[in-house]
Amino acid sequence: MSSSSSKVPVSSPVAKRDSIAFGLELKCLIPLLAPGAPDPEPKYTVKRAKDGKKCIVEPLEVEREIAGKGNAIHEQARRDVARVISRVPNCEAISTDEIAQRNLKERNYWETHWIVKKANSAEPTDKQGALKGYTWVPVEISSPKLFSDDTHIHDSVTAVMDALKENFRVVANYTCDIHVHVGRMDGEEFPLPALQRLGALLWMTEPILRTIRDPHSPNYHNIYTWGSELRVRSRLAQEAAYGGSSSSATSSSSAAAKQDDAILRRLLRLDPTNPPKIKANSPVDLAALCLIAQTDNHTSLGKLLSGEDLQYRRLGFNFSAFGKEDKRAETNPRTVEFRIMEGTMDVGRVISWLRICKAVTAVAVDDSLAPEYWKLMEHLLKEGHYYGLRGKDGKLHVYDCKGKRAGQQFATLMGELGLSSQDYEVLWAKVVKDNKKKKEQDAKIGKK
Repeated sequence: MSSSSSKVPVSSPVAKRDSIAFGLELKCLIPLLAPGAPDPEPKYTVKRAKDGKKCIVEPLEVEREIAGKGNAIHEQARRDVARVISRVPNCEAISTDEIAQRNLKERNYWETHWIVKKANSAEPTDKQGALKGYTWVPVEISSPKLFSDDTHIHDSVTAVMDALKENFRVVANYTCDIHVHVGRMDGEEFPLPALQRLGALLWMTEPILRTIRDPHSPNYHNIYTWGSELRVRSRLAQEAAYGGSSSSATSSSSAAAKQDDAILRRLLRLDPTNPPKIKANSPVDLAALCLIAQTDNHTSLGKLLSGEDLQYRRLGFNFSAFGKEDKRAETNPRTVEFRIMEGTMDVGRVISWLRICKAVTAVAVDDSLAPEYWKLMEHLLKEGHYYGLRGKDGKLHVYDCKGKRAGQQFATLMGELGLSSQDYEVLWAKVVKDNKKKKEQDAKIGKK
């Protein structure tokens, strides 16, 4: 890994909140009913978006001329999904099958169309697979580039997801997931210092952000989908924990310590002439931040934040597009991908997660938010595992109920990211519920 601790990396123009773009990837399953087969779910209903009333959703039937032809059935489903999305106001959609027929590539439609393709990981559960008459089609729906404006994201994603649920018996189980790409509207890479700050922030916040995953899910440890922990499977995790840098934060050399201090202050956006003291609960976290700050180009940073093995190349926070270690990474847009959210057709959860991804990215890449970034990182470094658990009395409150503790840490992080409770309450409720133990008992353990 190429690194440098003395020179300030050359960067492209500074990124701002309003220059951030998003891309949403939604994986799901759609069952098609065989011609003439009895409906295995005759009472399947959903709530209509326009009035909240329940309505029956009829199953999509396989066209008779392609009955029994698996590939053709899958193509039919993708084509029909694209047609439904195209009927949504201000939306255009196309399937990968139609793109291939035009001898074009997906990248020709990234800017303008929702793209409907095969979802490689998605498969029905045993219970779903036992429903007679169904052919299950795994579908991935990728949005065009979405503006950072909250109204644009909310309206586009909500309208598309509502249309899917009202026209298909679409489901998302533990083999499905939600991916969010964040990048720049102009398609350029984030400046290296901004990307370093984002990597550092995701390293520090990963234990809290991953609480949105259900610990009881068969895919909690990413058996079906790639998206393992940055703090466990990345090269950074190995180097920070076991020593891969001559100037790690735990070095006893005074020269190395001063060098580390200087690059840490640049990473954390601190004034070197009037700096506060950096306090850290964990030397591993300090070592990790030093290693991030020492990278002097996008490629070395991308490799550092990715895993060595192919299975761990695309982690829960995926920087592989910058590491360029395989053909897919080389051809993908220069974005950071958030891969930790489980599959869902709950519009509220998806919108909430998009807002969180936006807030995390903005505080890292926007230079006008430097004070907020330092405040957040200072708290994360100092509190470590106890982040967000201090009361107004200054005492540390650790809950026997893991759900309540996880919820408190999650809510504290959201607040420091500048989000209102309305922005994240749907996911907060999920965090508390999924991490809840049977017995709830609060216990004060006094001052830290």
